[in-house]
Amino acid sequence: MDIPLDVVLIAGALFIVLLIAAYAVAARAGKAGRTPYREGRKPDWMRTTPPKETIAAAQADGEGISLYRREAGEKIASPFAEQVEDIVQARLKTIPELASVHIDFGTLPDGGLEISVDGTSYEDIRQIPDERLRRVIREAVESWDQGK
Repeated sequence: MDIPLDVVLIAGALFIVLLIAAYAVAARAGKAGRTPYREGRKPDWMRTTPPKETIAAAQADGEGISLYRREAGEKIASPFAEQVEDIVQARLKTIPELASVHIDFGTLPDGGLEISVDGTSYEDIRQIPDERLRRVIREAVESWDQGK
C-alpha cells in the first residue's frame, strides 16, 4: 500500500511545525525563569536541602519532606514562603513576647507574598505594626538566602 505523496508532505510539514512550536515554548519558558536550570544553576527555590527549621517542622508533624508542604488551614504558599515561614515560626518560639503570635505566609495570585499575623493579612512587610516581628521576618529571609 503506497501512501500518497501529498499525505507524506502534509505529515512532514505538521511535524516541522510542531518542532518549531516546542522550541518556541521552551525558549520562552527559559526567558521567564521557569526552567530548572538557568545560566548553569538551579533557581534558589529549588535548593536540594530545605532549611533545618523546615526539616524539623516536617519531622514534628510526621508529614515528611516534600516540595510543597502545606498544613491544614494554612494559606497556599510557594516553597520559598513555606521555608521562610518555618524559620520565622522557629525563631518566634524563642522570643517570649512573640511566642504566641500566629503567622502564616501565602502566595498571592500575582506571585507576591501575603503575611497573615494573628488573622490580619499584609501584602507588604512594612505594613506589619510590630517592628520586632518585621525584624524576625527580615532575618529569616536573610538566613534562607544565605542557606543557614
